[in-house]
Amino acid sequence: MPSGKTNTNLTNAKSSKQDEFYTLIEDVEDEMQHYTHHLKGARVFSNCDTESSSFVRYFTGRYDSLGLRCYNHSSEDFRSHLSTEILLESDIVITNPPFSLFRQFIGQMMVYDKKFLILGNLNAVRYKEIWPLIQKGIVWFGCCNGTKYYQVPDDYEGKVHFTKDGINYKKLGNTFWFTNLSHSKRNRHLVLTKSYYANKDDYPEYDNYNAINVDNVLDIPFDYKGTMGVPLTFLTYYDPDQFEILGADRDVLWGNLPWSLYIKKGWQGKITEGIVKGAKKYSRILIKRK
Repeated sequence: MPSGKTNTNLTNAKSSKQDEFYTLIEDVEDEMQHYTHHLKGARVFSNCDTESSSFVRYFTGRYDSLGLRCYNHSSEDFRSHLSTEILLESDIVITNPPFSLFRQFIGQMMVYDKKFLILGNLNAVRYKEIWPLIQKGIVWFGCCNGTKYYQVPDDYEGKVHFTKDGINYKKLGNTFWFTNLSHSKRNRHLVLTKSYYANKDDYPEYDNYNAINVDNVLDIPFDYKGTMGVPLTFLTYYDPDQFEILGADRDVLWGNLPWSLYIKKGWQGKITEGIVKGAKKYSRILIKRK
């Protein structure tokens, strides 16, 4: 019978295999075009990529045209000693880290104060370690978000959406680029066309929060000055010159926002996500127009 250690190793190996999602070259190309000014003369490191990855193929094939000073990739764990040594000598990290290790990866970028452009799950915004970085403007979204398909290993045990030329692909529509590199879309005002006062029924107040609910980011009203709860996808449109992020529903859960300011007077329920007509709304960001 296998020992406990062997079982643990097998479980870890299986979990790691299920966490392998290989970025398509067209998605890398679409995003990279927005950062060429950052790449010239830079030492770039893809610390979660092997030679066959789209990131490695992209950078090695465009080494001279991009004007890179140096490019490295690593087949080792990004937390290894060798990988960390290369990281210390690098300027920008561009890769697709394992989604299950996203917290640790961002933590490493913060510790070593590195510029980065990486892929992650939208729900990472809700992590206690990640949300404060988003709110403070330390980390933000990239340009071409909502990456749809990834290549997965031949022995991937999860659902495969289609196979082409013997290669398996899985759909993951909620993955986004996370970065701390400036780009042209970051300070582009969201055009607001809908009126709150002409469509009040579309903006119900929360049962428990002193705010109105906005289900669609493009429906944020141009004539409302109070607090609004918007979906996480708001971050793809967020211009810090246009909106102020007050916090998130999870900040109320974590005790980071004052109860008296954001919770309706007389509310007797649990501290929870925003509720509209008795129904919970999935993760909302609380914002105001500037």
